[in-house]
Amino acid sequence: AYGVRGIRGEVQRGFPSVREHALPMLRELRKQCATPDQALVQTLLCLMANVDDTNVLHRSNLETMRRVQARARAALGIGGMFTDEGRAEILRMDRDFICRNVSPGGCADLLAVAVFAERLGTD
Repeated sequence: AYGVRGIRGEVQRGFPSVREHALPMLRELRKQCATPDQALVQTLLCLMANVDDTNVLHRSNLETMRRVQARARAALGIGGMFTDEGRAEILRMDRDFICRNVSPGGCADLLAVAVFAERLGTD
């Protein structure tokens, strides 16, 4: 829908979202001694900001998907998991998304792929 290729496109192109966004962020956060929760949530936000998540798209519409991306970018911009303001915004996003049945499940799946690849030590 809307010309978004989803997970099939990710697989066909060799998981560019994982290679270009998730893995670099996970690795950098681990070097900075972020807690596992900080690293995972921050990386999920990075994916949410950069990926056209077809799960969000199918449960809602293109406008909602773009709003999810913008909110994730905004949360990252104020520090995400590393500031009080960022954590408060993440909680607001969580509550709002639950109320509106918005689930960035595609991004969560890509996060799992990134963690798996990181543990294997692959790019």
